[in-house]
Amino acid sequence: MPLSADQVAVVRSWVGSEPSSTELQRIFARTASADQLVREVLRTRLVELTQEPASLSVPGLSISNGQNIISLEALLKRFEQEGGTGLDTGSVKGVRTANMKRNFAR
Repeated sequence: MPLSADQVAVVRSWVGSEPSSTELQRIFARTASADQLVREVLRTRLVELTQEPASLSVPGLSISNGQNIISLEALLKRFEQEGGTGLDTGSVKGVRTANMKRNFAR
């Protein structure tokens, strides 16, 4: 089952406007997990940033990936600390459920 529009919106709140919705659906079909989808997209971005030069300077222009890498690592950490998207459990994020059993005395 593909991600609904609401689920895509939650995923996009973590990954932004890229990759395309088609690519998000493809990753979700393979992983069957919204959290794994977000992790894969963010980790791929991190790997791509670390493979680029740390900085580039030409007269009038200086580009540094260092802060982008730090920010992306912090985002991944926050994602894990907040418990992911909340979509994989089918429950509302931040709500815990418990199974209760009644013991009937005879």
